[in-house]
Amino acid sequence: MSGEILASACAIEAGSAFQSVSLGAIPIKNIEKHSASSEVEFNIRLTNCDLLPGLLENTQGIRITFDGLRSRDGKSIANQGDARGIGLGIKDAQGNDVIPGVALSGITLPSGDTVLKYSLTLNKTRHQIKTGTFQANVRFMIEYF
Repeated sequence: MSGEILASACAIEAGSAFQSVSLGAIPIKNIEKHSASSEVEFNIRLTNCDLLPGLLENTQGIRITFDGLRSRDGKSIANQGDARGIGLGIKDAQGNDVIPGVALSGITLPSGDTVLKYSLTLNKTRHQIKTGTFQANVRFMIEYF
């Protein structure tokens, strides 16, 4: 018998890996007046993290990158529904805008479980808003550092 003992990275809780977040029905006047809808929070729960320095080749934390089909300005995720003039915006727990495809600042994680908090909004783009449905698919990637 032979094998190897490894330190495990974080696991993504099943309910966090594939989420469906509803922003509901949003009156067009709210987006026109405030340039964005109200924020809707969502979380990513990481479990069984074992990131003590030195265990995973000196891994100390993670960086998250959100991505998807980008809007023309590259600052939001493009709407794939028939509404126009909007894009899906993501913010971190500190209220910083998340740019699709750009890694967020690194997060040092304690061992065990951690909940990462984010929020979604519909943001007005430079085009005129047209009513209709909105939908977007967002991926996230976790990079260990």
